[in-house]
Amino acid sequence: MERADLIAALAGRPGVHQLQDVLLDYCMARPGDSATELAALLEPLDRHPELTATLAAFLDCDLDRRRAARALGVHPNTVDNRLARTTELTGLDPRTTRGVQLFGAAFAIRRQPQPRLETPRHAHVR
Repeated sequence: MERADLIAALAGRPGVHQLQDVLLDYCMARPGDSATELAALLEPLDRHPELTATLAAFLDCDLDRRRAARALGVHPNTVDNRLARTTELTGLDPRTTRGVQLFGAAFAIRRQPQPRLETPRHAHVR
């Protein structure tokens, strides 16, 4: 099945759809094909470690903003503000079911160890 056909089938409704509309479903259907794009959802946060930490704490605390705030040592309103900023930067709201699923999957992919490049035995390294 071609990529566009699969995206349309996964969307389950008429219209024009992009991969991002069905990214989690697509990744589950073809894991090797979209893992990079799924992990890339976190890239807009890479220059904002406080946002990444807040998002991770929010997910780890089962979406409980007060528990996340305690874990981070900040006020619950700070968690709300950071989650709102996360939404602005990524276009994905971590307080929605879809956001929780996609961000959770993106963190899971990022946590996977990257394969190490091994030096061939015959190569000479200086």
